Amino acid sequence: MSRIRGSVGVIKFLDQSTSIERAYVFVYTDDGHLWGNWWDGSRWAWTDIGTPGGTTVSAPVGAVAVQTAPGSQAVPYIYVIGADGHLWWSRKNNTGQWTWTDQGVPAGVTLHRLADPVGAVNLRLSPTQPDLPQVFVLDVQGNLWRHGFDGLTWRWYGHGSPQPSYNAHGVGLVAVQNGPNAASRPEAFIGVNGQVLELTWYNDAWTWSTHSSSGTTYVRHAGTIAVQDGWDTQQRPYVFSCDLEGGPLRTNWWTGAQWVWSVQAGTDAAGLDPSCGDAVALPDRFTGTRYPYVFYWSRQQPMRLMLTWWG
Repeated sequence: MSRIRGSVGVIKFLDQSTSIERAYVFVYTDDGHLWGNWWDGSRWAWTDIGTPGGTTVSAPVGAVAVQTAPGSQAVPYIYVIGADGHLWWSRKNNTGQWTWTDQGVPAGVTLHRLADPVGAVNLRLSPTQPDLPQVFVLDVQGNLWRHGFDGLTWRWYGHGSPQPSYNAHGVGLVAVQNGPNAASRPEAFIGVNGQVLELTWYNDAWTWSTHSSSGTTYVRHAGTIAVQDGWDTQQRPYVFSCDLEGGPLRTNWWTGAQWVWSVQAGTDAAGLDPSCGDAVALPDRFTGTRYPYVFYWSRQQPMRLMLTWWG
């Protein structure tokens, strides 16, 4: 195995409706291969998923676990940009073998291979319908593109940007629900200098909004999650970030009425590494409240993964 170059994504899913959830981690290496690392029930196992046909992995996009019907066996879908500039999709077929599919590129568009990725997420129109994977990428001019499955076919959709810029980069992507029986809708976040721009699916339409400035010159990804105040309450997106100089850790979160920026006390003293980190929301088993856990690198302790939590 060549040296790991970067992460593509981390997912968890049920291999079968009666099995336990398993964690899958996907990375790509200097030789352009995609690798998977997962728990097989007794040990962590590495698998070389290989390279897209005729090319290599050039940049990560994201990973998502997809159910073709509620309660069915989930399948990991992994997305990368190849050295040929195309979006590529890898998944397991019915025989358990990993396959690659060229998803192409929007006509006349050059996808961005140097910016932080936006990611992949599921759209579910109702709890009784299947997952519809949606992949978000940026072009070199700073416009946001979505490669979405509508239940029958894959299509490219151009969403533009309120502030297109070659400095645009991915900040995060999350799916949220207004309640346990509501549709699951994507919310995509990109950064242009210190601004966060949000694209969300709401009331059967895609809508852009611009958040206030983070107080930095550049918003760096540190995780995007959906938190929840109880089992039956609305999910609310939280976006975590730092700037190019590192800390402090900043949070842009939806209160239920407005977006608010806040600085997490104590994280500036840690000297955040500008590679930042990632986040996950974990539930309280009694109340259903989902609290954010943020993992980030410290410059003062460069090989230590640090954890913060608040609720």
